[in-house]
Amino acid sequence: MVSIAQKRFYYWFTTFQISILSSHLNYLQRTKLHQEFLDYAYNNIGIRVIATDFDLTMMTRHSGGYINPLSASGSVFLLSLSQDFNILASIAQKMNIPISVVTFSDKKLIPPEFKDVCISGSDLISLSLKKSKASFEIDSTFCYYPKLWQKPQDYLQIGLINPMPSGKSFHLKKVCETYNIKPDQVIFIDDDVRNCKTALKEGYIAMSIKGNSGYSIDNIDISFYETMLD
Repeated sequence: MVSIAQKRFYYWFTTFQISILSSHLNYLQRTKLHQEFLDYAYNNIGIRVIATDFDLTMMTRHSGGYINPLSASGSVFLLSLSQDFNILASIAQKMNIPISVVTFSDKKLIPPEFKDVCISGSDLISLSLKKSKASFEIDSTFCYYPKLWQKPQDYLQIGLINPMPSGKSFHLKKVCETYNIKPDQVIFIDDDVRNCKTALKEGYIAMSIKGNSGYSIDNIDISFYETMLD
């Protein structure tokens, strides 16, 4: 069962999306649409934080969890910030809406033999923004790969009393705790619709990104709301 805020967002965005999909959008049109989107989200829904996935959402490529920034593939990844996400986040920053990155890119993923040459998590996010010349700053990062936080010696040190659940539930809970807000004050953006469905059930305003090219205002999917609207 979705909340009033989730229903309001779904019905508004469904109408809003018609104008997005009806024409080829240039940069100025995309900027205007993002401003309209965030104005509505802030003033009518009460959104106070944007929580975004990293790979294939904020970025148009997938890091695999970590990269060697000096390698050819690593260099390409670092330049792959989504243009539309840059627009979204830049406007959000001007409206004092923090951007929080919730990702599976975890420093624990890096094999021991590559720890001196590879980067992951917050270091990877920071360097990506710098190399891509992002016009916004990230306010917080939550970088955990749940499968690596299943043992007591690991999960107890981050405040869990049980193994970390799969998906982004822990990440999003940390967002709410950090900003002292409720789930329906968070827009969650992710390319994995499974994470979005779980987030929706937990009360968040969720948006899934279609395809494999990162966030774009014209590849947002919210059709998964339909099964919960009864």
